Amino acid sequence: LRSGAAWIDHSVAFRNRDDLLISRERWKKERQRRYVQLNLPLKPDEYLDRLCSVLEEKLKRVDGAVANGDITIEEGTIRLPRPKADPVSAETTRQRTALFKEIGTIQLPDLILEVDSQTGFSRALLDRPARSEHELLKVYGGMLAHGTSMDASTVALQIPQLTAAQILSGMQLFEDAGRVRAASDAVASFQRQLPVTATWGDGSLGSSDMMSLDVSRNIWNARLDPRRGVASVGTYTHVSDFWSIIYDLPVVLNDRQAGPAIEGAIRQEEIHIDQLAVDTHGYTDFGMGTAKLLGFDLCPRLKRLKERKLHVPRKLSIPNGIRDVVDTNVSLRVIRQQWDELVRIAASIETGTSAVIALARYGSAAVNDPVYRAGVYFGRLIRSIYLCDYFTSESFRRIINRILVHGEAVHQLQRAIHQGSFSKPRGQRDEELIAMSGSLTLLTNLCLAWTTSRIQSVLQTWPQNQQRDEGAAWLKAVSPAHFQNINMRGTFSFPVERYADRLLDRTGNAATA
Repeated sequence: LRSGAAWIDHSVAFRNRDDLLISRERWKKERQRRYVQLNLPLKPDEYLDRLCSVLEEKLKRVDGAVANGDITIEEGTIRLPRPKADPVSAETTRQRTALFKEIGTIQLPDLILEVDSQTGFSRALLDRPARSEHELLKVYGGMLAHGTSMDASTVALQIPQLTAAQILSGMQLFEDAGRVRAASDAVASFQRQLPVTATWGDGSLGSSDMMSLDVSRNIWNARLDPRRGVASVGTYTHVSDFWSIIYDLPVVLNDRQAGPAIEGAIRQEEIHIDQLAVDTHGYTDFGMGTAKLLGFDLCPRLKRLKERKLHVPRKLSIPNGIRDVVDTNVSLRVIRQQWDELVRIAASIETGTSAVIALARYGSAAVNDPVYRAGVYFGRLIRSIYLCDYFTSESFRRIINRILVHGEAVHQLQRAIHQGSFSKPRGQRDEELIAMSGSLTLLTNLCLAWTTSRIQSVLQTWPQNQQRDEGAAWLKAVSPAHFQNINMRGTFSFPVERYADRLLDRTGNAATA
């Protein structure tokens, strides 16, 4: 079932592999157009020759770095100097402390209302403005119930204006993945438009990683978290370099995450990602090759880096200084033979086939499949080019590590929002898992967007000489994932009347929610 050698006709995840892809009859008609869309050549010879030339040049750079003593090779392993953390200057600490002191504290209900009045995320969830205060509060109550692991009864204690039944009604809104995605995108788009985000990044770089959420062990998709030893499901998030979650999806723990990494990078609509940093779980050779065919680079931070080899074709010239860490096991002939099938897989993913399912079918379970072997060879070729850059450029290593740290900081914010375990019935259906992951992402983006907007407001009130320092190092070290000034617990009071003109339908057609 995993490899697609056996399948079930009525299944979504375990269908015949050919049914997951563009049909062969349709591929014959659309083949040339799909190649143009992916910016790939019909014949791979020139493309592969260019990649080999690039790799050959980068191998010389690695050899030069070894000769200069920047990296060392011992007993067939590569050793990089231990990375040193960037020192935090006293000026950075002083400015950052002063900034958050001026931002001040806020209650979560006030934060939600303020950002909603600027982004209209509740309108995206309802597909129209809320018709009453109660309907608006139902949206907020449903989001809090899904995103904070509390049940409807507990949230009703926090929001006295609502009953548990009304909150359950609000929770159902978040089972529509399209509306939840639109709401989260509205918040991310608002944050991106703030000028201060240009200091952090332009959106071309992102990172992706999974965070586990505690659930009942009786849930079908629950797996044991190896670190914490509790039953969990995962939410896989993509974080942009300007500090916003641009995509999320629920995943099963302990499965390889290259599929979710690719899925989020191509399905999100906010930015064009050129490079996506992942950890070892978010990487496979086949996945790295597929990402390249889809127009972006997977940039993994690999475990056991010193044991990693550079995989090259046999015909390449290998400098003697690095021969011990090079394997000539990439077959260009196999890649050429299966080139059309590899592009067909990439085109199918781009046009709607789930990358998660596609990479599962062409994963390690399909090890004897010629398409899998070709994809692995191509991925190894791309990985070797990437590793040459990683080995020889300290600044590149810092960039990859920094964007992955951004993702970890966002996970800390999510942990502050989501505390505890979901109640027993939660997560049995895929729609509930989507609601859980999407609500947590939306709440996280609300906190990130509010903090970013306050940073922007404070900078505009500071003296002119400090405003000119917006691109300074201290501001690059400021994170909107700061959450110590946000009160996320207690009895919530939503002052809707302050924002009623922007959030409620006042046309006279209001109905009781």
